[in-house]
Amino acid sequence: MWILFTDLDGTLLDKETYELGPSLGALGRCRDADLPVIFCSSKTGAEIRLYHERYAFHPGSPFIAENGGGVFFPLDHWDKPPGGEEKERFWKGTVGARNEELLRVLGEAAGRAGRRGATG
Repeated sequence: MWILFTDLDGTLLDKETYELGPSLGALGRCRDADLPVIFCSSKTGAEIRLYHERYAFHPGSPFIAENGGGVFFPLDHWDKPPGGEEKERFWKGTVGARNEELLRVLGEAAGRAGRRGATG
């Protein structure tokens, strides 16, 4: 089985208008071939969800947000991933450390280096 992963900005979406334009035909061909298209972007989950709801034609297709920081799986097609949390009809799986943990570790390192913490 083939799967197509695609960025949104400047790839699937026109970099100036943010419209699909010519790529809409390619998405239709992927739908006709039953080829899942997985959207990947630096956009937040909420921003990608709009495109996913309109253009992810393959049932159950996940999408990847925040440069890989979160993977969103439709609730009605996927089991809860380890450590996942429910976010508006999706399971959100977090990849890597959470922001709070990063700030804590950076604050500790800054303290050891004699600098102010990451938050101040």
